[in-house]
Amino acid sequence: MDPARMLLALSILPVVILIVLVTLPVKEWRWVRLPLPAHAALPAVAVLAYGLQLFCFRPGPPAATEAGSSVSLWTNRLFHAGAIDGVLSALTPLAIVFGAVLLFKTMEKSGAMAALTARLRTLSPDPVA
Repeated sequence: MDPARMLLALSILPVVILIVLVTLPVKEWRWVRLPLPAHAALPAVAVLAYGLQLFCFRPGPPAATEAGSSVSLWTNRLFHAGAIDGVLSALTPLAIVFGAVLLFKTMEKSGAMAALTARLRTLSPDPVA
């Protein structure tokens, strides 16, 4: 097989595996139950894509190489920095949603939500408003 076709197949592999894991009919094996929920399938496929990028795809021309390696130290650092940036970028909306749910639950438990709802109902008789 020609190397370009093999690299193309490897680059498509994580997307195909994600679709298969999330959409397969229900099957139960000893250690996994398919289809997997997205919160389990997405990190697994992200680790697979990270590994493929790290071991199969060589980024850029080698400049300052590590001892015994043809991959440049600079591009490796950029690759890992990009992966860390992606993880931190994903945590931002999660923190916002976590804070909103925490605020809602706190207001619900303290009774502030009932007081706020009662106050809003006195402003307008229309339940949509």
